[in-house]
Amino acid sequence: MGSFRSTSRCVLCLAGTSALLILIDSISEVVLYSRVPNGFARLIGVVIGCIIALSIPYCGWQGVRDRNDGMLCLFSHFSYAIGCLDCLAFCLCCALVVVGVGFTHLAQSCDETAQPNDVCDDDLKNKLYDTCEEFSIHFKKAVLNSTLTSEEASQVAAEMNDRLSEQKCIDTLAGWGFVLAAAGVILAVTRCFLLCLHCASGHYGGKVRTLLDEDPRAVGSDSDLIEGVLQVVRGDGATGRRRIWPSATLRGSTGWHGKSDGGF
Repeated sequence: MGSFRSTSRCVLCLAGTSALLILIDSISEVVLYSRVPNGFARLIGVVIGCIIALSIPYCGWQGVRDRNDGMLCLFSHFSYAIGCLDCLAFCLCCALVVVGVGFTHLAQSCDETAQPNDVCDDDLKNKLYDTCEEFSIHFKKAVLNSTLTSEEASQVAAEMNDRLSEQKCIDTLAGWGFVLAAAGVILAVTRCFLLCLHCASGHYGGKVRTLLDEDPRAVGSDSDLIEGVLQVVRGDGATGRRRIWPSATLRGSTGWHGKSDGGF
């Protein structure tokens, strides 16, 4: 019984942690989209996504509470499935870090103050300049088509155009590479935590199901009541007599039948 209780507590803690993280993420998105014009449709999507995401920890919570094997099965398997997606996302974050570090090294090698090297030649440097110029053009179009006023859009576009000029292009690209690598590290650490959380949820959810199959005393809507009945069956103290089950309801909930005086 102790093992069942401790494992059930783990499932409840993991389900509660997952639900809390989902709520925090959803609230942050609601605050973000509430400040964006015409963001009502996105808010509806956030609410629907939050409800769907919360259904998984709810299955774990309700499955432990009611000893429901079906809900525990959903909680365990969906947690493992999300854990697989977390593993894929973690690999992508690691790739993002590699790309960011490599891009930073390439930009620094092409800097005007860098010593001559075999990494960056004139052709590669010209390609970087062309990349900066092309990105500046597309960025300006995107800003002008955004919800910013014409004055604000022109100011932002001019600032970005200055950053991507031929004089500052290499430095800007190097800075972007560093930011990309730093963001990849943060995302990788976060995704690793989520991976451990979901895999642990799947593991302990499956473990509770196994304990329910192996130990019939854990079956029922109230394990404390069943444990109290078991203590009564052990004897009444003064007479040393064994007692029968107090009601047919308990017999139905546990599936056991006691006998008086003659033991089990």
